[in-house]
Amino acid sequence: MQENHHEIIMKNIDTLLKEKNISISKLEKSLGISNGYISRLRNGKYNFSLDLLLKLAKKFKISIDYLLTDFDAITSDEYDLINFLEFIYQSSISNHLLWAKVSIEEINNNLPDSLEGPILTNLDSIPEHYAEMYPPKIVKALDPYVYNPDKTFFGKTFLGELSIGSGKKINSYLYTDEILTDDYYYTEITDNIFSFKLFLYKVQYITESPEHNISNVIEAYIETSKDSYYLCNSIEYGDYISSKLVELYKLAKSQNASIKLDLNLKKLIQKFNNSK
Repeated sequence: MQENHHEIIMKNIDTLLKEKNISISKLEKSLGISNGYISRLRNGKYNFSLDLLLKLAKKFKISIDYLLTDFDAITSDEYDLINFLEFIYQSSISNHLLWAKVSIEEINNNLPDSLEGPILTNLDSIPEHYAEMYPPKIVKALDPYVYNPDKTFFGKTFLGELSIGSGKKINSYLYTDEILTDDYYYTEITDNIFSFKLFLYKVQYITESPEHNISNVIEAYIETSKDSYYLCNSIEYGDYISSKLVELYKLAKSQNASIKLDLNLKKLIQKFNNSK
């Protein structure tokens, strides 16, 4: 393992121990390693094995990517975003968060009342009460449809108005539109303090030169009872955020790969099972 990775892991372990008020000796005991092993790691006498990294990740309920992240080299916004995505990821793999799907077919069949989140089809076909759910300046700015290269209709994402707006410059190219290229997924995060839905999309960014279009961009979007917020995408942040968004999208997709119980019913059953 590279020396800088070794130092980063040790620093992150120290931070986690402090945050969770756990002593080094207690950590060593819980990991099944000998007393003083962490000190020998700190002094460079030992290297971190994959097995130990997996044990640490499981103990702190984080990913190995998180342990390898140099938090001193990122902004406070990135730090908050990384911790948020890590929480969502860990909650998802433990099935504490469940992902629902809205398919491309649903969107293309013009069934706005069945859709969740910021996907709008042709505005003329949307009931007035549905359009009122969205900020007027956004609804009025939407084009009815956009085309993908094979001329298949896709509903334009409301998210695109927040993430791209009138144009987003990436690597000297101006991207002025986006299209949804796959099913999208959402989960609901609720506790005694807050409640919101997190949406994940796979989109393509469009520029005047088709050869410079960017495919397979994952965007994240949050919707509360009052407001809608663009969160981030998988191409404009560091490796951790990029990879975690891709992993989350794949995880949401895998949870919907076969016939599933109704989302609310599954939550009810899991709540019952956990109470026993």
